[in-house]
Amino acid sequence: MFAVWGIMKNEVNNFVKKNELTKAERTTSAGGCRADWIDREAMGHVLAALMPENRLAIEVAIATGLRISDVLSIETDKLRDKNGELGNRNRITVRELKTGKNRRVYLPNELLEKMIRIAGKYYVFEGRINPKKHRTRQAVAKDMKRARQILRAKKLVVSPHTARKMWAVEQTKNGKDIRKLQKLMNHSDPSITMVYAMADEITRRKMRAQLPCAPRQDWRGGGVVERATEALAEKSGGAAKTHSECRER
Repeated sequence: MFAVWGIMKNEVNNFVKKNELTKAERTTSAGGCRADWIDREAMGHVLAALMPENRLAIEVAIATGLRISDVLSIETDKLRDKNGELGNRNRITVRELKTGKNRRVYLPNELLEKMIRIAGKYYVFEGRINPKKHRTRQAVAKDMKRARQILRAKKLVVSPHTARKMWAVEQTKNGKDIRKLQKLMNHSDPSITMVYAMADEITRRKMRAQLPCAPRQDWRGGGVVERATEALAEKSGGAAKTHSECRER
């Protein structure tokens, strides 16, 4: 398995080199929104700046790998057991809006309890205006954009789809086979899954490419998310070039 993964990793590295990282990181979500990978520490800062319901939706996406639109469309009845009681179902089946396929996911007790506390009559994440409809993906994305501005994350694209990339990276690091991961994510092509699985390396390469020549003011007062990712980039690729070296290129 490790030999196969080594070959796949080399293929992704070659893909990134040939396509100039900026193209590789354009892998999009079901709404065409770009998203970078960030680690859990950096995501913790983003979550802290979100509204409680939106924060929970992202936490569920990180834990399950579901697209945010599928998280938001979870019906309250999905959490009921055979007796109609809430709180005794950790495993639920979600029908993906994009693919139309069913996905079986596990909800940790901590998240399940939070979902029960906020659940509306029809949907767990009910809409603000019409409780018969669920919260929209655009509402969560708007809140995350606001969080990015608060945290002064200028170089990274942190969106709801970042959660799905985080999940894919964690599954890969835990030894999940790329074919099984493709099946879980319902991707039509394994090359798409590979970009998700290597999203952390792609983001680090992006940061290494941007950090050396970024204007000083962009980073001197940068927020915690970008400082954390800057550290990751330097750790994986060495110290950044000086600004005088950048001007000489």
